[in-house]
Amino acid sequence: MAGTVLTKAIRRQLYSFAGGIASQFTDSRRQRFVKDMLQGLIAAGHVHLTAIARGTSQGSGNIHAAEKRLSGHLSSEHWNAGPLAAELLRRSAAMVGDDTILTADLTDLSKPYAKHLEGLGRVHDGSDPDGRIRPGYCVFEAFVRVGSWQLFPLVIEPLKVYAGAPTGENREILQHVLRIHEATGGQGTWVLDRGFDRRTCCAEHAVAGAVA
Repeated sequence: MAGTVLTKAIRRQLYSFAGGIASQFTDSRRQRFVKDMLQGLIAAGHVHLTAIARGTSQGSGNIHAAEKRLSGHLSSEHWNAGPLAAELLRRSAAMVGDDTILTADLTDLSKPYAKHLEGLGRVHDGSDPDGRIRPGYCVFEAFVRVGSWQLFPLVIEPLKVYAGAPTGENREILQHVLRIHEATGGQGTWVLDRGFDRRTCCAEHAVAGAVA
């Protein structure tokens, strides 16, 4: 994916957004890391750390030093992205009204050559014509539709059961659905793929959770 040229106006808006998200952390170094990652991901249009570091430099600075700093934060044992996910859910949930469309589905991220990624599981590779099982992640994703075409993320999270966690796929999905249900105050209309075979189970548990 090619990089994106960010105008000064876009950079100001991006930094304002990133600053609000980063404010969930009290450590100024962690705040800077979050801001740089958001700007670098968008400017670079790529998830490679070198490209992200280059995207934060705006054509100047030591790329190697920036990459090393970002890598140090990512590898930190104290890193917890939970506050970021909670804040994004709060912001997106605030856009939900009674007639707002909420969409949810599962997707697989195949990593056929990966061996040491954290939480790596075994998934059906949807892009493989033979449907072979490969290393990867099964991800639950839910979005809120705003206007006629914009989608804002509510929850995007790998299912832990595929990495061997002592839980079930249905249980994890229901937990995410009920979490969103609570954040939105029960508002919104869910739209699920016709292959989403948990429709009855999810509906029953959602109603039970709302009543409780």
